[in-house]
Amino acid sequence: MYRNYQEDEIDRYFKEQEGGFAKKDPDEFTPEPYVDEREVMRRKIEHEEKVARCSVFAKKYMLLFMILIGGIALSALSVVLAILAFATPSFVKTISTVIIILSFLSFAISVGYGLVLVSLGNYYRDFRTAGLLYMVNGAMSALYNSIGGGLGFLFQITAAVASVMYMLKFASAMSASFENVASYMSISWDNFRKVFIYVYAGIAILTLGSFVPILGIFASLFLLVLSVVAIGVSIWQIVLIFKSSRVMKEHADSIFAG
Repeated sequence: MYRNYQEDEIDRYFKEQEGGFAKKDPDEFTPEPYVDEREVMRRKIEHEEKVARCSVFAKKYMLLFMILIGGIALSALSVVLAILAFATPSFVKTISTVIIILSFLSFAISVGYGLVLVSLGNYYRDFRTAGLLYMVNGAMSALYNSIGGGLGFLFQITAAVASVMYMLKFASAMSASFENVASYMSISWDNFRKVFIYVYAGIAILTLGSFVPILGIFASLFLLVLSVVAIGVSIWQIVLIFKSSRVMKEHADSIFAG
């Protein structure tokens, strides 16, 4: 009896391989997989929050980019007017007044830029700190351009320190905002922050070295080179902000579609 049963099982196995029998009994009960409704709801909420956050970042980053472009245009206009004031002494008073007005407009733009950053502080605290530092930098720069002299030099130093601290906080916040979105952008901002530190640390050291006899000549030459590099770093920052806005928008669209 045992042998017959074994033979039947072997025969059934080969028939299953040939399609003669269904591998599963159709009458066999298959329980439905367990679905955790709370987990589904939690993931849905996280998905919607991520879409909303990326959309906000995309819009705010683009706004930052546009404000920076406007600030650069005002700065360029101020430089042109300063050159005209030097070239045409008869219009010095008139042009100087315009330059002062442009300085306060630049300060207003700085406040607007800072407020955008402060609003992003709801997501990352470093954005709020960066925004406040940027406004301090704008205020000190406006006072320096308006007053001049020894007091103006003090404002200039304060503005420079605030500018460096702002950039470090801003780059850290930008990097953090991409941690769960696009790792390559987070790495780009980390690399930007490192290069910024190296360049401006070099500028600070060479500036002090320029006061040393003999050595100051070489320090001044290298300082000129680093100043050009610093301009390239500033352009890199603007490009990164624009790219950050595009990446956030693309990510928001892709996860929304998903």
